[in-house]
Amino acid sequence: MWQPLLDQVKQQHAFLDQINQLCQGEFTAKGGTVHCTKGCGGCCNLNVHCSFIEVLAIAAKLTEPQRALLAAHAEQLQQLAADCDDLKTFLRRSRQQMGNCPFLDDTGSCSIYPLRPLSCRALLSTKEPHYCRLDFATLSSDEKQAFMASLDQQSVNFPTHYLATPQQVGMAAEQQLTESMRHQFGVAVSGNLPYLLHLEIEHQLSEKIVSGEEAVRAILPESLQHKPFLIQIDTSC
Repeated sequence: MWQPLLDQVKQQHAFLDQINQLCQGEFTAKGGTVHCTKGCGGCCNLNVHCSFIEVLAIAAKLTEPQRALLAAHAEQLQQLAADCDDLKTFLRRSRQQMGNCPFLDDTGSCSIYPLRPLSCRALLSTKEPHYCRLDFATLSSDEKQAFMASLDQQSVNFPTHYLATPQQVGMAAEQQLTESMRHQFGVAVSGNLPYLLHLEIEHQLSEKIVSGEEAVRAILPESLQHKPFLIQIDTSC
């Protein structure tokens, strides 16, 4: 029953990849540079939000070493989420304390690159990797203004330095996946990539989704029942 949704993931990924090629070509044709290259790892300390369908596609391909790294990472995420009172605090502290994505290998490359979710595919940086790693909250007002003045506002998702169209297309595609899951099962699950992978590997989240919202909530610790930082459960029509 999951296969049609997994096929939809492949289609959405392929479509976004085509959009990325077009957008990168247009941006470079007018003199810009997309700085994303293998091994840069600049954005790989960001919180990766995705639909559970994308998670399911990744889970089946993980190696035992990847699963071990994932388990430790997910445990830290869960504790951090329990200690935070709001999403802004969680996002800031997770970036400061969690380090890079557990799937970033020793060469700075993504070890699940062919299966990476829409939210990762949609990030095409018009600035050097340093800017992807930078905590802009630490910049002075003058530094922030200088950064924003350096951006091509017609091309980027201002005030970020990432191309706008891929992000817009990726967000719409993720919403479509969420709607398809909700239509299929009456419940849609999305959230933090490593944590949802952990729930699938340790608790067979895919089976719980088929059973409904109560089954999904039953596998969550009490500390996360009312904190949707790592997992969001949607049953709206």
